[in-house]
Amino acid sequence: MATLSRLSIPTELIDKIVAEVITYGRRKDVTTCALLCKQWHEVTLRQTFRCVTFLLYKEDGLIAFRQLIERNTWLAPSIRSATLKFKRWSEGMKQNPGEFLMPVLDALSTLAPQLQTLIFDDAHCRQGWVCRVLSRHLQPLRSVSTLKFRICTLRMSDIKMFLRAMPNMQHLDLSSSILSGDSKVGLSPADVPALKSLRLSLSRVSRKEASRKLLPAVVKLLTTSVAVRGISCLSLDTPVSGRAEEGWSGVVGDLIRTLGPSLKYLRWYGDSWTDLETEFGVSTIDLTANVHLHTLVLPSPTRTARNVADSQLSRVLNTIIPGALRRIMLCHSFVLETEFLHSYASLLSRPRFQSLTDIYFVQEDEWLALIENRSIGQDEQNVQTAFAEFIARGVVVRVLEHDDGRVVADRWEKETIVESD
Repeated sequence: MATLSRLSIPTELIDKIVAEVITYGRRKDVTTCALLCKQWHEVTLRQTFRCVTFLLYKEDGLIAFRQLIERNTWLAPSIRSATLKFKRWSEGMKQNPGEFLMPVLDALSTLAPQLQTLIFDDAHCRQGWVCRVLSRHLQPLRSVSTLKFRICTLRMSDIKMFLRAMPNMQHLDLSSSILSGDSKVGLSPADVPALKSLRLSLSRVSRKEASRKLLPAVVKLLTTSVAVRGISCLSLDTPVSGRAEEGWSGVVGDLIRTLGPSLKYLRWYGDSWTDLETEFGVSTIDLTANVHLHTLVLPSPTRTARNVADSQLSRVLNTIIPGALRRIMLCHSFVLETEFLHSYASLLSRPRFQSLTDIYFVQEDEWLALIENRSIGQDEQNVQTAFAEFIARGVVVRVLEHDDGRVVADRWEKETIVESD
């Protein structure tokens, strides 16, 4: 009988296995993969180094990384994401932020030539860089298509600088506090890259009137620059939508109208202090110009009456081009339960929404559901009863917890970006 002395597994399959282990397994599981054989060792190293993090308060991190890549040059093309971590807290004391930012940026163009994603983590513009200097160090990173800011503090001049310095950027994720405005230097559509996705999660640094008006000023800046060139996916998070007295009147509505036919996916998380009803009114949302909009994610509360027919939500939905909407995600409030669900079903049963293939609801208050001893299964059963006619014709109707809702919304966003390519 012949014996199998060596099991050959395609590298593509090993890639998938190791990626799953790195994402969901433990460190010792990753080590086990690396020790199986030479093939698994190389795949594990390549997958492990897809995402690297630089602690910008430590010089030896860049030195060790450079030595590693010089010894294993085949690893360099595998690096696709780099996180620049600016601060470390030790016994209540902040340590030097961003001291080695420029050397790291200079090194990335050669040590990670296929870098796609650049992430600024906990950066403060006044301590981290000077705009004119930083711009020169960003320009060699031509391969970067995704720029993310996590809990950063930026000036409007920084936003302008990043948009100008990275012409190949396709995805911008801006989660930041806005420190100050800058009206001295303009920004035209010709100065900025053509984005496929834009995520905005802005906050102010103080309660002063000048600070409150900075956030709508940023949205106006983006409306007159990147939005003019078109964006397929737009995500707005708290508190981008705000109050009229803070300068928000019509601002988000103008952004969405400017995007016009390019907008295919819209996600909007409302302000917890108000609700989407108030924000829709303040922002004068009208989706008539967005003729290709097919995915709408509104997972925040809409504190309407029990019948949504006369609500701002109903008004906004009825501005969508008939036959365009394929997927929608809404907030499920079990406090209003039966009346609310049947009112939603009645609204979405109109002929203009016959194109719907997916209707998802996200639980409004998971902690309240826990107190009331409510299971996700109970809510899903109630929703499916109210939407029985939709299910009968093949529409997917689901209820999700908040975190699962974000996962689905992210997947829809990625699918929309792929469609746009």
